Amino acid sequence: MRPDVWVDGNHEEFSSHLSFLIDEMLPNRVVKDYWTCDVTVKSPGGRDLKVAISHKFGKGSSWFHQMHGHIREILEGEHRDLLLDGHLHSAGTMEHHMPERGTTTLCVASAGYKVVDKFASRISRAARCRK
Repeated sequence: MRPDVWVDGNHEEFSSHLSFLIDEMLPNRVVKDYWTCDVTVKSPGGRDLKVAISHKFGKGSSWFHQMHGHIREILEGEHRDLLLDGHLHSAGTMEHHMPERGTTTLCVASAGYKVVDKFASRISRAARCRK
């Protein structure tokens, strides 16, 4: 595991020992923050990339639209070129253009291991109704 940025979330918050274990595994120069980390990637061409890496964008709470938190962050937050999160048990991408600001933001929700463990399908109403 060699991440450049690490964001703690609810699992680290609820397990007091987990943060210490993760800290031992992370490289010394990793950028680490709690819940959301703003990073600017410097480009040799002069066009810097503003990135927000979040455990979950907290302003959205829809289980039915995995990009709800991203949309709220675009509308209410600072401008970033790229929004990344991974708390919800679904994955998705969305590009959102704000003509009045002249900005476009790419949003990425990563399900990661949560897709493999089928957690979302186990807790979904449809799965429970089929039993």
